[in-house]
Amino acid sequence: MINIFGVIGQDVKASEVMKEIQAYEGDTIEVVINSVGGSVYEGMAIYGALKNDPREVKTTVLGIGASIASVIFMAGDEREIGEGSQLMIHNALAPNAGGNKYEMAEAIERLEQIDADMKKIYSSGTGLQDQILESMLEKETFLNADEATKLGFATGKGDAVELVAIYNVNKYKDEAMAELDEKEMGFLQAIFAKLGFSPKAESEEPVAMEEEEEEDAKAESEEAPEAMEEKEEAEAMDEEEEKAEDSDEEMEALKAKVAELELALEAKLDKEVEAQKQSLVFEAIKDNKLTLSEGRDVMALGLEDVQAKLEDASISPSGYEKGSAPVAESIDHYAEYKALKGSDQSAFFAKHKDIILNEINKDK
Repeated sequence: MINIFGVIGQDVKASEVMKEIQAYEGDTIEVVINSVGGSVYEGMAIYGALKNDPREVKTTVLGIGASIASVIFMAGDEREIGEGSQLMIHNALAPNAGGNKYEMAEAIERLEQIDADMKKIYSSGTGLQDQILESMLEKETFLNADEATKLGFATGKGDAVELVAIYNVNKYKDEAMAELDEKEMGFLQAIFAKLGFSPKAESEEPVAMEEEEEEDAKAESEEAPEAMEEKEEAEAMDEEEEKAEDSDEEMEALKAKVAELELALEAKLDKEVEAQKQSLVFEAIKDNKLTLSEGRDVMALGLEDVQAKLEDASISPSGYEKGSAPVAESIDHYAEYKALKGSDQSAFFAKHKDIILNEINKDK
């Protein structure tokens, strides 16, 4: 038995059906049809192969034989339609026709030729007049088992008990209809509605995706414990490295801050030491323990050396160092006075006025 189930040209290929016909054993080729139609040229090829075979051909419609599938049905010498099944005949469609007016005109010519060929096939099998067939084809006519038999499309009705299962049109709905335009889709939906079928609105893809996700999860759960441990160790090492990098950056920032504070403290201490040395030297000069020249030299020393130097220096009230010659004889106050400027010179003169005047008079 040769089954023509599905969309002609998609689920059913003429080349495959021809191979089945050639390999078919028996005096009568039995063909069972459950199809909403499809490609006119593929269907015509199947019709021609069956019609030209020298053996008897019996065709049976179980469910639906629509459009070009009804033409294939007409190839049978014995044509049987099951109770509850239907035929549908109509003029050919060109859902993808388009282009300029010449291309459209050419498409119309092809459609008219196909309509004429189908009408001839129906007429040959039924004996109906052209006007009746043209009317049926133009308005798209559905025929039940009784009507198809009465009008001659079928030579008899099949036993209802033999209709074990009408081919599930939902099987090819998602595949075939995805490639049809709106007009052809509407035509197929009309067939489904008339037959009482409810094609699925949803594809099975989400279920397939869920199953795939479950398989992936299962595969992950079945990973070797060693691989999981290595993965966890690698992640832990990466985390530790990141923490170490952050810690190093924080340490460098802390070191820089400490160095900055140390420099600031050192500068402050240096400033305080200088101020203390200046205070000690100034008091020593004021008390005639040091001259200005000696004071400048002492300022170059460290604080402890300055303190030691000043502790050793002892000036008598008359201006002479204890146990030494007069200061006037060892220091040229007048020369020192002339070396100074501004307020320093005035202060020095006020302190050593008598000595300076004495040295000036001596020079005269």
